[in-house]
Amino acid sequence: MTRAEIKQHLETLCDKIFNDDPYQHQGGDMVRTGGLVYACEPAAKINSRISDMPLNGQPIQADKSYKVARWGVGSVQSAGEPVWEVVEQYLKSAPIVKDHTPNVPRLIGLGSNPGFAND
Repeated sequence: MTRAEIKQHLETLCDKIFNDDPYQHQGGDMVRTGGLVYACEPAAKINSRISDMPLNGQPIQADKSYKVARWGVGSVQSAGEPVWEVVEQYLKSAPIVKDHTPNVPRLIGLGSNPGFAND
């Protein structure tokens, strides 16, 4: 996926959670990512909520494609093994699996809004 495609995907997911119209809400949590960190401003308008998207500490490039693995409802099956099989193989081959804290989005502009959790 390109930077624009990744950003648009995150924007779409964000809109399913933070849309002003409660009938448009279809989720309750933003995706966790490996390597990619991003900021989310829930009160901003669609296509303006996602910003600051470094990958492993470096800005992602607009003209570069990135390999993305996704697990969840709505995922289109692509070429290659399903991600759950890749994870299974990894877990079976790894003698020790290190504890890993997933990257979570940094939320912007929440103030003291009790409707949003910031942790």
